[in-house]
Amino acid sequence: MIKDKATPGDHIDRSGEAPAQHATLWTNAAQCRDCNRCVRVCPVKAIRKEGGQARICP
Repeated sequence: MIKDKATPGDHIDRSGEAPAQHATLWTNAAQCRDCNRCVRVCPVKAIRKEGGQARICP
């Protein structure tokens, strides 16, 4: 089930099982809707917006 709003503890897993480990983060500029959702829900505030696109800060 895909929820409308993500919370910091949420994991996206279509099989219904919890993932064994966290996936590496990545962004897809073609799917970015400039909604800032990723920035708001990142628990460690490691996502910034640059030039209208999300960027993951190391």
